[in-house]
Amino acid sequence: MTLTAIYARRDEPDELVDGLRENLAWVDHVVEVRVPREGGWGHEGQLMARKRALLEQHRAEWVLFVDPDERIEDRAAELIPPLLAQAPQSAIFMFPFREMWTPTHYRCDGAWGRKGARKRLFHLHPGQTFLNKRIHCQPIPIMPRSVRQLLPTYMYHLKLIEPGNRVERARAYLDADPTGRWLNGGDWSIFYDETGLQLAEPEHPFTPPYRAGSYVFTAPGR
Repeated sequence: MTLTAIYARRDEPDELVDGLRENLAWVDHVVEVRVPREGGWGHEGQLMARKRALLEQHRAEWVLFVDPDERIEDRAAELIPPLLAQAPQSAIFMFPFREMWTPTHYRCDGAWGRKGARKRLFHLHPGQTFLNKRIHCQPIPIMPRSVRQLLPTYMYHLKLIEPGNRVERARAYLDADPTGRWLNGGDWSIFYDETGLQLAEPEHPFTPPYRAGSYVFTAPGR
């Protein structure tokens, strides 16, 4: 049983990407996909096809889709491999998800506290098909008879730690989806509105810790 992690990189700084690779030191293989900086929001379905081709070249078995600004808690190294060793190939594993709002605390009020789990881990095999959506394209194969299982390890998102990144994230979605077809009816203020803000400290840490100021996000095409 082997586990391959794959991520796409546009213009994320080396420190952020190096942190991801350190965070994933427990997986068997890590594959990077380069995305051009030019142009607006890329077609996510087409990017999925590129990732699938690379995974097949690497003869990947179990696959973990992750982004450079995501981290998995440290317990993953001891908890996930035994689960995969016993799991059926029809399993799709989901990570409970938390949005980091400071380098040490995640946001837990309102919709932030109810964020759905991320479907990111599955077994790659011939005949699978993937969605081909321009935006918000799920990075898992279409498997009507899949067995979905929630993992006991959290995934943490780092992009909104920096206040400037929150504004840029809202701008990116506005550029990509001005009518709000894919998200929130077009109300992108969710990314920087702190009404009712509540924060909590993760029960289980991830490493390496995020260093304040180390990630400046720029909306695609800007």
